[in-house]
Amino acid sequence: MIPQRLRRFLRLQRLSAGLVGLTFGVLISILANWLSDRGTRLIPFLVALLIISIVVALVLYLREPFSPVKVAIRAPVTIHNELDARQYARPGFVGFVPYYTPRWSSPASKLDAEARKKAIEESDFAALDIENSNLMPTVQAIISHKERLKHCWLIATAGQEGEGSGAFTSLLINYLQAKHGIGCKFYHGDAYTVNLESDAELPRRIYDRVLAIFGEAERIGLSPQDLVVDVTTGIRSMALGATLACLDAEHTIEFVGTAYDNSGNPTGPLYPIIFNFEALPGQ
Repeated sequence: MIPQRLRRFLRLQRLSAGLVGLTFGVLISILANWLSDRGTRLIPFLVALLIISIVVALVLYLREPFSPVKVAIRAPVTIHNELDARQYARPGFVGFVPYYTPRWSSPASKLDAEARKKAIEESDFAALDIENSNLMPTVQAIISHKERLKHCWLIATAGQEGEGSGAFTSLLINYLQAKHGIGCKFYHGDAYTVNLESDAELPRRIYDRVLAIFGEAERIGLSPQDLVVDVTTGIRSMALGATLACLDAEHTIEFVGTAYDNSGNPTGPLYPIIFNFEALPGQ
């Protein structure tokens, strides 16, 4: 999917390039006729001009080489309360389903494999102690957009033997609907599940999946400004792929932040921080 602003730019670019090409062709034709009338007397002059041009170009490059690509980071916005949500919430959300893990201090961490499996199948939120698990950052990210949320894409993972976060997607959705009244349309399942077999390939798989979701969003009437891509959960390579998909100045990413003590332990409430990036080419 090509962003609307980029498409407009490309149309103008093609038009201007066509005009430049046409003008250049006419000038070359005139120059060729002019040179043919004067024979070979101008060849030494043209060779000298070419050499001088090359030397000048090299000198300019050595004095001021092309700068590397830079990333412009726009000022972030945060959603702390309902007033913030009314202004910054998005109708479209894209995020990851983490592999459910309770905190070590939670009673749910003492459940054996069979009891945990049964609790997940029955969406027993109390037994799983969802509020004290790694699902909460994703939950907080989604409910922060509840004011306007209409569409929610959930990307899960699958391992070689069926293991992965996909088993917890229904649990997450049920919790959002039952405990927080989220009534948006959820997009999940095999089409939104990526393979974990190769961590090296995962960024590209997530990148492609997020771009495909952007295409789906556009087809249902959502503009890039209507979407936010949350990179709080999931493994590092997943966050990398999603972030790279948003470096077009039109799409935004977010992660759920909090306050920390001196040891780096989270101590405050969770709240989304929304960022906008743009990759700037070297000059």
